Amino acid sequence: MKILFCPYTENFEWLEEFFPKRSLCALPITGKPYAEHVADFAAMLGAGGLLILDYNPDSAYRKRLERTSTNYPLDISYAAASLSANALRLKSRNSAFFGTDDVLILFGAVLPLIKSAADVLEQMEEISAPVPEDFTQNGIYLFKNGRAFRFGGKMLKMDSLRGYFDANFEILENRFCYIPAGYSAQNGVYAGMNVEIKQHTQIDAPVMLGDNICIEHDCTLTGGAIVCDGSLIDAETLLEHSIVLCDTFVGSKMEFKNKIISCGRIIDADRGVYIDQKDAGISSDMKSRHPDKYVFLEWILMAFFGVAGFAPWLLASLLLRGNRVWKLKLSLDRYPKLWRSLLRGGRMIRRHAADKHYVLCASDGYCINASPERQNIDDLYYVHHISLRMILRIVAKSIILRGLSNECGK
Repeated sequence: MKILFCPYTENFEWLEEFFPKRSLCALPITGKPYAEHVADFAAMLGAGGLLILDYNPDSAYRKRLERTSTNYPLDISYAAASLSANALRLKSRNSAFFGTDDVLILFGAVLPLIKSAADVLEQMEEISAPVPEDFTQNGIYLFKNGRAFRFGGKMLKMDSLRGYFDANFEILENRFCYIPAGYSAQNGVYAGMNVEIKQHTQIDAPVMLGDNICIEHDCTLTGGAIVCDGSLIDAETLLEHSIVLCDTFVGSKMEFKNKIISCGRIIDADRGVYIDQKDAGISSDMKSRHPDKYVFLEWILMAFFGVAGFAPWLLASLLLRGNRVWKLKLSLDRYPKLWRSLLRGGRMIRRHAADKHYVLCASDGYCINASPERQNIDDLYYVHHISLRMILRIVAKSIILRGLSNECGK
């Protein structure tokens, strides 16, 4: 059996309105791209191949799929496609992919609510004397031995904002055959890699936390909460039955109930409306930053270290020529980088990963050799809490930590 997944039919205007330029295949459901749940379903069925057709192809998701497709015991293909209003025509159009195999088509934004592979096949209802009009509804179709069947069981239907919102929590609370993102699950809390939860945070299951997440102190996650990869929830914030999409900052002392927070956009799933936030302290994406009042301070710091460090750097270059460890411990390896940043208008502390000219990362003030994902999260926190005290603290702690460590940063 081979499976074709085509979520785009005529009912996806909600996607363009609330998530412009986003691919439905790559849109996260309980922290995983929608198409990955379909891949889990296909693997469970023992399918030999999966073809994902995307009306709005996502290059970033294509790269992710290339990395993760080896995790599945089937061949996965991803291709651009035009809209189709008929599952039978879609089958005919992709006959080269199916060959002589049985064909299962997920037509429209649907997922079957099943516990096992046998459930979907047992609930197939034959379409007698089929005509083209029988294949225009969103659903799941099976073509086997010249016969056509339609799935008659319960399905998640994500043909509206409300349907998408509810699908996230249906999977989080009941799972069925689908697995929320996360590498560990304990008492209804799913957690990925590199998750940091600060003190006095209350978490009431079910909750899903993706990879590279930071939950600051005194937060409350209750009533079902989903936080996708690369996000930061600032201190004393309440998330109740809400979704935070990837790479999103949520400000401190905020309360979100029944909302989707997508970078700077707050979406009310109940009323079907949204607000784009101009205040980065409420919510924003990874690249957002406050007006920079501290450029001159950082320039002064770089100039000071540039002048004060010249004699030690020159002496170390002569005496410690072959001793890389001590150059790192004395932070003299940063000296050339400091001058490049000073002359090219860089920063003492980088704002985000796209900055090319900087001396230190915010992570340098917390640990040595932080992962790129950890650095991005610390960058995000730094950008939204930048102050004179924080800049000086990061610089001082970075020098001290490097001096105490034998495994200094690059």
